[in-house]
Amino acid sequence: MYRQTPENDTEFHRRTSPKSYHVTIGVTVENTGKILEKLVIILPLAQTNIYQDVTNVKLNGGEILTIPETDDKYIRFTIADSDLPSAGQTKKWGYEFDVTLYTITTHLDQIEKIYPHNVNSAMYHWYTGASGEYVDPHNSTIESIGDNIWKESSDLLDYSKRCYSYVAKNFQYLNPGTGLHPLSELLADGGGDCGNLSSIYISLLRYRGIPSRHSVIVRPDGSGHVGADFYSEQYGWVPVDVTSKKYASLFGDVLVGNYITSTEI
Repeated sequence: MYRQTPENDTEFHRRTSPKSYHVTIGVTVENTGKILEKLVIILPLAQTNIYQDVTNVKLNGGEILTIPETDDKYIRFTIADSDLPSAGQTKKWGYEFDVTLYTITTHLDQIEKIYPHNVNSAMYHWYTGASGEYVDPHNSTIESIGDNIWKESSDLLDYSKRCYSYVAKNFQYLNPGTGLHPLSELLADGGGDCGNLSSIYISLLRYRGIPSRHSVIVRPDGSGHVGADFYSEQYGWVPVDVTSKKYASLFGDVLVGNYITSTEI
């Protein structure tokens, strides 16, 4: 049996090619002449996980809060009174940290047995349900596609891989950088950008009761990307990059160790 542990390598997840960075994340607010009474700024908190080791987190104000029923955290800045920027003034809020990033290889051949998911866990309920109009495992088109793929699948892992190939083959990369779109719109348009293609994939997995989620990626150069993770009971989260399927087989792998990740949705 193999378990995902962020502290060190396992036979299931192999971390190689470490690269270290110092990162500053923040928001700049310019008051163009408004009367401000209160500002609330929310930033995702970078955390140690299988993809990265985060150390020396330094908050420049703000408080760390936990998202209920998940392992995700965020920082909330609540600004009022004299701390608010006055008319014509600019102020910044944020935090900084050190991070070591890794290339990840997931050894799926180590999975000798598919364990049933713990359907009573809070994690299972959080990552198998709908997420607004963006992830919907009960969409009729998703159900139809999922049923057809399931008929050809030998188990949940095989189904996850077939969904990966199906989404990459049948949906196009469209409308980059426009944010998440409703699932119904993606299905009608025949695709979307990285985050939206991941929404289709995640909806298909959740339809069969496989916990899955978006993985929001910020690269050291400031650019972004969105992939997905699905959960294999007793083994851990498995990374999947549907968008890059046309260029490389990234089912279970993060190609290069230059990602800073924060799981979302």
